[in-house]
Amino acid sequence: MPRWTPPGQDDVVARLARLEKQIAEQSRATTQRDRMKVELYWTNPLAEGEQRITAGSWHTAPEVDTAGMYRWNVGGATYTEIPYAGRWRVRLDVGLGRRPDGQDRLVGAWLKLNDNTGTVLNADTIAYDTVFRRNPPGMYRLIVEADRVFSAGDHVSPGFWNEGTGGSRVLGIYDPVTEDPEPAPKAPTYFTAEYIGPN
Repeated sequence: MPRWTPPGQDDVVARLARLEKQIAEQSRATTQRDRMKVELYWTNPLAEGEQRITAGSWHTAPEVDTAGMYRWNVGGATYTEIPYAGRWRVRLDVGLGRRPDGQDRLVGAWLKLNDNTGTVLNADTIAYDTVFRRNPPGMYRLIVEADRVFSAGDHVSPGFWNEGTGGSRVLGIYDPVTEDPEPAPKAPTYFTAEYIGPN
């Protein structure tokens, strides 16, 4: 025979079950995704062709890195190491300053998978884009993004391409010999990785 419950009151077991469900829903809603963000410290002029920015130009410590994935100047390379398998969004957001030679040129940026030092655009290149950099006005943004499933231990690293000599400047947060009216703390280049989900 079922136990009688006074009107307006729930069974304690049912209330606990509802409470557990609410806690689980809140936990899912507030779970922080693992992510990493690092800014370019030094502004760098680009030479002609494909290239890497000197690893030491990036900040030694990331602004945020919840899973310890940032690798700075390892064998001369800077990259992010994917800590566990799943869908990740890796992004290179480039601030481009004025070209010293005043010429209009194409500038590109790319992300490579498991190739921390190569500069050739090949099968290891997982994302690439270009912008036609005009002079003036001041600065441009170029965004390259790879949103895909990675394996644990994959390395993703950024690189650049520049048409012609007298290259554009990739803006960092500090420019000791700036040609702009001020350094570029409002528009630095940064490199991010964020976990999206299992697939």
